[in-house]
Amino acid sequence: MRYEDLIPVAKLGKNIDENGYIEVKKYNAFDEDLTELDFVFLLFKDYSVRYVKIADIKQTEGKLRIKFADQDDRVDISTASKVQLAVESNFIKATNPHSYIGMRVIVGDEIVGEVIDLLDNTQYLVFLVKDTEGHEFMIPNVGYFVLAENRDDNVLYVHNIEELKEL
Repeated sequence: MRYEDLIPVAKLGKNIDENGYIEVKKYNAFDEDLTELDFVFLLFKDYSVRYVKIADIKQTEGKLRIKFADQDDRVDISTASKVQLAVESNFIKATNPHSYIGMRVIVGDEIVGEVIDLLDNTQYLVFLVKDTEGHEFMIPNVGYFVLAENRDDNVLYVHNIEELKEL
């Protein structure tokens, strides 16, 4: 599995508790339930990837905690920094019928593009949009740009994007 084939969904804490659990902080863009996963990929800041089996995931005291099956994985994580938890892109498409990816982007009555990716800057989502001419631009998910979303019709209604398309 290549680094670019995976979607980061959470970041891992560094501290491992006495039972071998590590705290997980999910990114805002990821709505799926992690507790059903059997395995994940770890993304390290040197762009290396590791497949790891999950022994247990639990929610306690409002915090999500994960325990990996292999003790060596836990040791490696505790010595690394900025480790991300990632899943294959097809996992998100299969488990999240309300994903923004693929939504049509509409200004007024005109389709101007399609959401092709999401970025999460921890404050709000940013939609990466490919317009009808094949150019890409970003739209922050804030009221100044995003009017509404209709997930049933797979549509994102936006305005004030002229300056974004010119960047």
